[in-house]
Amino acid sequence: MKNEIDYMKYKLLTSENEYLHHQGHKVMITCSKHEPFLSSYTNIKKNRKCKQCVHEQQRMSKSEVTERLKSREITIIDFNNYVNGNSKIMVKCSSDHYYETTYNKSMNGNCLLCSHAKKRKSRKELEHIFVSKEFKIINGLDEYKDKDSRFTIECNKGHRYETSYCSFVGSKGNCSICVKVRPHNLEYVKERFKERNLIPLFESYKNCKAPLAFVCPLHNDIAQDITLLSLLNGIGCKKCGRERISGSNHYCWNGGISKINEHLRGKISGWKEDSLNKYGRQCVLTGEKDNLDIHHLTTTFSDITKEVLKELDISESTLGLSISDIDDVLLEKIRKLCVEKHYKYGLGVPLRRDLHIDFHVQYGYGNNTYEQFLEFTQDYKKSIL
Repeated sequence: MKNEIDYMKYKLLTSENEYLHHQGHKVMITCSKHEPFLSSYTNIKKNRKCKQCVHEQQRMSKSEVTERLKSREITIIDFNNYVNGNSKIMVKCSSDHYYETTYNKSMNGNCLLCSHAKKRKSRKELEHIFVSKEFKIINGLDEYKDKDSRFTIECNKGHRYETSYCSFVGSKGNCSICVKVRPHNLEYVKERFKERNLIPLFESYKNCKAPLAFVCPLHNDIAQDITLLSLLNGIGCKKCGRERISGSNHYCWNGGISKINEHLRGKISGWKEDSLNKYGRQCVLTGEKDNLDIHHLTTTFSDITKEVLKELDISESTLGLSISDIDDVLLEKIRKLCVEKHYKYGLGVPLRRDLHIDFHVQYGYGNNTYEQFLEFTQDYKKSIL
């Protein structure tokens, strides 16, 4: 590490004994021009330099900024506060609109006032849109400025209310009063469920966003619930939905060549998510949030899968087979029991990937225990003191 720092013409301020623990450990470094800063061996290998030096190299002169903005027909009015591309400057566009912005924003977009003017509908266009949906503008058209201007409109059934063009488009051109005065009755809602081959279990209906219980004839082991709005939008039984995009129905299906062992690792994603959430989605040793693995505290993935096969009276050699070589019903039993066993042994802990590898290099990949993890934790804490 010291050779890399010398090569970049920086000076190491931290003693050598303090940076020998791991590549991510940060040490104090200084360049010849600016204040000391923290960096790690990993960042130095990636040639990440002093931020202040980089900013100075990237900073454009006022004349360069003026020329570049001129090519976009933008004139600089006030340049006094300019430091870098994110500094506020006062400019004028070709349409004589004065506004405050930054150099970076000016190069990535156009004048906001010009953009609004281009998007703004003319009064004739606006009137035509309302008439095409069988609405009449009562008042407000003379005061129209933009999409948020308010109008009083009337639908073909005589309902009058105030809205804006933006809200009108968002409602898909439907009268907000007509929608509210035509709720669905219980019989109508039940018919919609029966059309989807679902058995309704509810005896009352409140509104389209209230959950309604039902049973799917194909998956009648558990009752599910759904809102009428979701049902009308094409959503139904969750298990049927998963089956439609699983296995040979999935767009990534490649003939079932994945090994069962690999397949099962992908099915414990819920357990992994719960483990991450329990510890704030960060490594329990370093607090970092990137490149994380979930470590089994009281057992291993391998031991759990062996226990599952033993309980189902299946040979361990099955794990090496492709998922196309095993019956779908049996594969589902293996999947379900594997997930249940993971929750039975408790949630895992997030560990940075290199630390997770270090643990298994030290203790192996089988018969791992909670005591081993405690010992590994203590050793790690001693190493960074």
